[in-house]
Amino acid sequence: SATLDQDGRGNRMTADAQRSLPVGEGYGYQMHAESGDGMAYGVARYQTKYGRYELRQEQLYGESNTTVTAAGSIVGIGGGLYASRPVQESFALVGIPGVEGARAFASHQEVGKTGRKGDLLVPDLQAYYANILDVADGDIPLQYAVPDVGQTLALPYRGGAVAEFGVQKIQRVVGVITVADQGGDRIPSYGEITVTAKGREVSSPIGSSGRFYFEDLPAGTHSTVVRDSAGKECSLILTVPSS
Repeated sequence: SATLDQDGRGNRMTADAQRSLPVGEGYGYQMHAESGDGMAYGVARYQTKYGRYELRQEQLYGESNTTVTAAGSIVGIGGGLYASRPVQESFALVGIPGVEGARAFASHQEVGKTGRKGDLLVPDLQAYYANILDVADGDIPLQYAVPDVGQTLALPYRGGAVAEFGVQKIQRVVGVITVADQGGDRIPSYGEITVTAKGREVSSPIGSSGRFYFEDLPAGTHSTVVRDSAGKECSLILTVPSS
């Protein structure tokens, strides 16, 4: 903004510019200048996941003053130590085990990305209020499934909690099946294959070429039943390798 004031003392011009710091990493600034008495000051701020840094310059009646400030914190939580921005009220450790570079959000505003171990410390949450923490499911690799991408935490003052988003590695199993019948092999087209794994049954239709597909089948040996379109059944043991 810019203003021009005119009165009995003459003309005076004032200029202001500012940009607020983001919730997560980024920069902000504030500048103010007045004509006449030579008053001016400016503040530049920059924050990362590890700290907050500030450069302040003030000038009045020809004299100037410069101040440089750096602030941060060391937080112990979840069995580890984390360098972070200053903790004002409450904090939380977002964890997505094994997933690096996933965006995390606090109250729907991006606050950073998970590190090499899949964790991110969020240092600036409100105490005693419901804080909504989310992760971007689009950043989670396709080989993982996450049952829930949002949590709500109410934290004590200067207290923290671990918000872990458990991911499960998906093992897709594809194959082709034929049945030995009366001295020859045949394809049980448009039938069904059912596998019993860890006490639960999962089924897949069988295509015209004998292909089947399972979305999530654990490694190991599993009892399996094949049923063709006519209702004829046969049993086998299906071995799924670790992958």
